[in-house]
Order: sequence, then C-alpha cells, then structure tokens
Amino acid sequence: MQKNPSVSAIIPFYNNERFFKKNIESILNQTYPIKEIILVNDGSKQRDAQLAREYAKKYKKIKLIEFKENKGQSFARNAGLKLSKSDIVFFVEGDAVFDKNYLKNIVEQLVKNKDKKVAGSLGIRVPIDYNPKNIVQRMSKDVFELLPKIRAPLNVWVYWRKVLEEVGGFSEKITRVGEDVEMADRIKKLGYEMYWCEKSKFYHDEPKTLWQVIKSAYRNGKKILPFYLKNYKNPFYYKNNLFHFLWLISFFLTPISLIPFIFFTSLWIYFYFKRIKTFLLVDKNWRILLFPIIDSIRSFANIFGILVSLFS
Repeated sequence: MQKNPSVSAIIPFYNNERFFKKNIESILNQTYPIKEIILVNDGSKQRDAQLAREYAKKYKKIKLIEFKENKGQSFARNAGLKLSKSDIVFFVEGDAVFDKNYLKNIVEQLVKNKDKKVAGSLGIRVPIDYNPKNIVQRMSKDVFELLPKIRAPLNVWVYWRKVLEEVGGFSEKITRVGEDVEMADRIKKLGYEMYWCEKSKFYHDEPKTLWQVIKSAYRNGKKILPFYLKNYKNPFYYKNNLFHFLWLISFFLTPISLIPFIFFTSLWIYFYFKRIKTFLLVDKNWRILLFPIIDSIRSFANIFGILVSLFS
C-alpha cells in the first residue's frame, strides 16, 4: 500500500438545502488531499440540486451523479462507489460538518494500522451549535464521548476500498435506515476491525428538546422495519425495542394480571442499574443517570413508528 493513499469522498444528498454548502465546504477544506468528490443527487427537489451542479462546474475534482427519483442511501452510495477510483472511500453524511483535520487524522490512523485487518475508522460526533446549558444537547455530547470508551463503532464512514469490494458494497434491500450498520456487520464477519478516531470531530444536527428526540425516533421507527427483518438473526439491533414492546403489552394486560408488568418493570430496573454501573466505570457525571430513561423513551417512540408503518 502506498505511503499516502488516495481518497474519494462520496456525498449522497436528498432535499438537504439547509446543510449542503456547509457540508461540501467542510470536505473541500480538508487538510488531507481528496482525489475526487462524487456528489450523488438522490432525486432532490430542493436548491441543493442546483448548488451541486454549480460546484461540479467550479471544481474539476467534483463529479455529479443524478437520479430523477429518490432511491435511498444504499443505491446512492453504491453508485458513487462504482465511479470512485481511490484507495480509501469516505462516505460523507450530508447533514454533517467536518473539522478540517478530520480525514487527515483518520488516514494517519489507518496507515499506521495497515498491517492489521482493519476496515476503517470513524470520528467523534458533536452536536452542531452546541449549547452546554441545553440538557438534551449536553447528554448527546456525553453519550458520543462515552461510546469509544465502552465499545467499537457499529459502523464507520472511512473505509479501505479493498474491503468494500470484498463485501460487495451496501445492500440495496435496505434503503432508508441501517444500511451502513448492515454492511459493517458483514465486514466484521470477515474478521475486520473498526476503530474510533478521537482526534477527528464532526458536527451533526441533534435534538434540542425531548419532544424533538421523540419525533426523530418516531420517524426512524417508520423506516427501520426492513433493517430489522434483514437482521432478525442478530438480536443486538432489535432486542431493545422488542423488550419495550413486550413491556408495553404487559401494561395493557394489568386489568387481567399484574404479573407480566411487574416482571418487565423489574427487568428494566435491573438493566438500568447494570448500565449505570458500566457507564460510571468510565465516566462520572449525574447525567448518566438519565441515559437509560431517554433510551427507553426513544425506544417507545420507535415502536409507535414501526406500528404506524405496519398499519398504514
């Protein structure tokens, strides 16, 4: 492998006018040289489509693929992957803004570990326009900083190209939610590792109120069923929602019997303290006490979204 591997950045977008310019400018301003930037217009009906054409005319290294209709992230990313020609592929989330050294730090980490079986790496997420006085944003930041201390990433955004070719890219049976995690699962089954890069930061729009957390989880729930069906053999992804669904049912059974509700409530209390103990081993702040509660609220919102998708 060459000392300075080449990089292709792939940016799918769909009705992303709000973040488009900040997103692409943060990629253009990366300190590590990017060989090509591939914009994939996934049927956008907003001004971001016109902005993409303007950028493609202005910069020689920017290529543009356009779909007339929205096909979903998997199709868009695979289209960009087929056109790309670099050693490393950077799948850029369209609603994120990246520190200028984001890619440089990650590539250095990958090159340093090139003799190991490593697939790729991911930076640390930070709420955009972060306000430390906002408790919801503060908890989001706490969680993102805590994750690298307790587990490897579920998926990454910067991959060695050879790994993507070996696994065959994204599954086009999953187009809305979870396509990146599903592909990462297949990569891990081939024996590859994935790393966090704590030097690299990217900024993402995060809920600022509990109601926004609920609405976001509800929207994801309406899209997530295909991912669950594809990964039914891996309960890690759906067991949280399944537990909360059974707990919800037990609540409605209380006129008949209190036993199911007491059982699931006791289980929740047990896992609550178990998770808190795990978190407190690596970080100590009072907001950790709220993490499992917010997680349960998010899970219930997911469930309602799934039910709406089933019966609508």
